[in-house]
Formats: sequence, C-alpha cells, structure tokens
Amino acid sequence: MMKKKINIIKVVIATLIFYFSVESFINTVYLIKTYQRYLNSIEKLKELKEEKSDLQKRIAYVQSDEFIEKYARENLGLAKQNETVVYFKTDDFISPNEKQQTISENFLQKLLKLFKK
Repeated sequence: MMKKKINIIKVVIATLIFYFSVESFINTVYLIKTYQRYLNSIEKLKELKEEKSDLQKRIAYVQSDEFIEKYARENLGLAKQNETVVYFKTDDFISPNEKQQTISENFLQKLLKLFKK
C-alpha cells in the first residue's frame, strides 16, 4: 500500500512538472511572438512618421508661391508680364526615323530648324 502511494505521488509530481513545463514553453513562445510584433510595430511607426514628415514637406511646397508659379507656367500656359510663351507641337519633334536619337538632340535640332526658316 505504501509503495502504491509513493508511485501515485511520483506520477502526480511528474504530471505536474510536465504540465508546468509545457505551460512555460507555451507562454515563452507567446511572449517571443508578442515581442516580435512589438518590434515590427515600432519599425512601422518609424516608417509612418517619416512618411508623415515627407507629406508635410510636400504640402508646404505645394502651398508655396514657387510651386504655384511653376504649376501655372507648366500646366496653365500662364506667364509673367512682358514674357512670351512659345508652344511646340510634340509631333514635330519625334518621327519614326529619329527614334534612336535622344529626345534632347531632337529638340535642339527642331528648335534650330524653327529659327532657320
């Protein structure tokens, strides 16, 4: 009878040790995953702060007089007083025979042709 009690106690103790070992392992894995998510969140937060900073700079630039003037010149065809706006047809600059030349070479050649006539 005494031997059965000792064996039962050993089994109970072994079972408890096993249970707590497994429970500790599961908690450790959970803790590691949580810490990795935390580190990922910190990295994402840094990226978002940088993106926010870049966007704020872009907003400030878009609201500047420099940008407004550039946009008006390039997209609306406006000019300052006493300035002359010159328009070019883009079809005149690129022909099928000249595709291998660079765009800047084509532009300069066509520009010179305009003033030679």
